[in-house]
Amino acid sequence: MGEATQASCVVFQHHQMRTALYRRFNIEGVEPGDDYGAMRQALMRRYEPVARAEGATPNLVLIDGGAGQVEVARQVFNELGLDPSILVGVAKGEHRKVGLETLMFADDRPPLVLGRESQALLLIAQIRDEAHRFANAYHQLLMKKRVEESILDDCPGVSQNRKNLLLRRFGSVNRLRKASVEEIAATEGIGRKLAEEVHRFLQRH
Repeated sequence: MGEATQASCVVFQHHQMRTALYRRFNIEGVEPGDDYGAMRQALMRRYEPVARAEGATPNLVLIDGGAGQVEVARQVFNELGLDPSILVGVAKGEHRKVGLETLMFADDRPPLVLGRESQALLLIAQIRDEAHRFANAYHQLLMKKRVEESILDDCPGVSQNRKNLLLRRFGSVNRLRKASVEEIAATEGIGRKLAEEVHRFLQRH
């Protein structure tokens, strides 16, 4: 959505989702909406250790997307010296309906449509949907936290720097709201007078 961009990687192994092996990536330094840039960063961060023999190489890497996303993945794998033939893109079908997806490959194989009755495609769709769920749940948590933290933007005397100091000390606006004036005043750069203002402000909001 262009804000708090997330990428996710889920793992299916031995006939089940392996939640302990899931990974999330906060995408940084990429223009909002740059799907290819975000995917490139996530793939690099996920597979650089594999290229250094610090992790197992999957039998299959599913990429959520079509030819453009698969091409980004192919470039990353080539740069890292990994085999791009294990990359398979899952391009959405018409109206994003499950069973209408097209599988895209990073080598010379033509696109493949398995069809609605394919159990393999159903499994692929389930894995893709789990990646969506995993990323979206964390994204919603981040956005909720950002909205909560934005309350401090309206507090008189609280600059961005002081806001950061308070959040670093207390961890969240909710914990700051429960703090006493003395506890707030003990924060570096705040002082008693501003602490009283912050305390009054948060009791009203």
